[in-house]
Amino acid sequence: MPMTAPGLSRPGVALLGTDPAAQTIAGLCGLPAHMVPVKPGDLRGVEAALTSLPAGIGTIFLMGAEPRMAAPIRALAGGIPVVTSQDVTAIVATAAALSAIAQSGRRLVEARVVIAGARSQPLLSTLLAIAGIRDITLWNLTDGPTFPLHQVARDTDLVIDLTDQAETLHRLPEPERPAVVTPDQERDLSLVLPGLLPALAAHPQADFTLNVHYACALALLMATPPDHRLPQPGNVLAAHITQTLKTQLSP
Repeated sequence: MPMTAPGLSRPGVALLGTDPAAQTIAGLCGLPAHMVPVKPGDLRGVEAALTSLPAGIGTIFLMGAEPRMAAPIRALAGGIPVVTSQDVTAIVATAAALSAIAQSGRRLVEARVVIAGARSQPLLSTLLAIAGIRDITLWNLTDGPTFPLHQVARDTDLVIDLTDQAETLHRLPEPERPAVVTPDQERDLSLVLPGLLPALAAHPQADFTLNVHYACALALLMATPPDHRLPQPGNVLAAHITQTLKTQLSP
């Protein structure tokens, strides 16, 4: 339930943005929540909001910000961990990609992956590289006229489609067509935030590093049934993620 009191009775989350999903996110996480309806692109507004946060905020979730805004907002947060929608998408896409590659029988070091729309997810290629994937092609819509996606993806193992271009892959013959992973914001938020935000809120000065991102992706992977790419959201998954991240976040 949203709270706007001067202090929170236990570590809480500040939800920055104007996304109508904020109420849902607050309910998913089971944390005291402080709503801040500020546009993520308005750095002055964000700075003013951050300086007036109630005591007890342990983490911040930034809704709908462009990737370039994350770094300056983190700098303004005074050490409080900041999670963005892009972080969540990168974590879930990494877990789904690892599941898909495992199901294909390929070794990670042999897998060939295309990220379509890579510019919108700068973290994703780094997380895949940490996992051990060496052959990663970054493709963006501006590449399309010269290098159409279906040609770039020919004979690769997986396309992570962040651009809604997957239908063009049907131009490829079935044997040359890769598996496809696509984001789903509502699903992805429900998978990650109920476990991640409480873990960060309990360690309010922890660094939300790439290792924490990757540990969260592995927690999703370990909870995924063999015939699925992702687990089902719920309390059991949330507790599993929170417990997994404790070792990464503890000093």
